[in-house]
Amino acid sequence: MSLRARIFIIISLAILAVLAVSIILIMRNKAKQAAKQSTQVENMDKTESPATATSAGNLTGSDQSTKIPEGIPIKSATALENEQNGVKQLAKIFVERYGTYSTENNYQNIKDLEGLSTDALWKSINSIISKTRTSTEFMGVTTRVITTELSKWEKNSAVVALKALRAEEKQAGALNKYLDYTVSLIKNGQDWLVDKISWK
Repeated sequence: MSLRARIFIIISLAILAVLAVSIILIMRNKAKQAAKQSTQVENMDKTESPATATSAGNLTGSDQSTKIPEGIPIKSATALENEQNGVKQLAKIFVERYGTYSTENNYQNIKDLEGLSTDALWKSINSIISKTRTSTEFMGVTTRVITTELSKWEKNSAVVALKALRAEEKQAGALNKYLDYTVSLIKNGQDWLVDKISWK
C-alpha cells in the first residue's frame, strides 16, 4: 500500500473518531438538559402546604424570592368590583368592534353589536349602516383601546371613558390617530347594554 493511501486512511480514521466523540458529547449534553428541565418542572409542581407558605412568608417552596408580608390579607374582588370590571370590558369590546371595519366585510363586525346595544342605539347604528354606500376603493380601519376608566357609576347606569388608537388604511396610504371615546351604558335586568357612544 502506498504512503499516500496510508495517510488518507489515517486521516479518515481520525476524522471519524472526532465525529464519533462529538456526537457522543452532543447526546450527553442533550440528555443532561432534558434531565435538568424535568427536575425544574418537578420542583415547580412541588409547593408547600398553605400553613407552611403563610408562616414562611413565601408563595411556593421553589420560589424563595417572592415574599408576602405577614398580616396582610389577600383581598378578592367584590361582586361590585366584578360588575364594574365587566362594564369596562363591555365598553372596550364595543368600541373596538364599532371602530374596526373594512369595505370588504360589509360592516359585519358592527352588525354583531346588536346584542350589546339598547334598541334605541341599535336603531341609530342600523340606520347609518343602511345609508352608507360601499366604496369601490379599499378602506380598512382598526381600533385598539389603550385605557379604560369608569367615570360615572350608578346602580343602573355607568359611563366609561376610553382612549384608543385608530389605524386607518387606504389605497392612498395609512393614518394613525388617538381618539377619546365616551360610552354610556344602562342595566337592563341582569345585563348591561351600551346606550350611547361618542368620540373626539
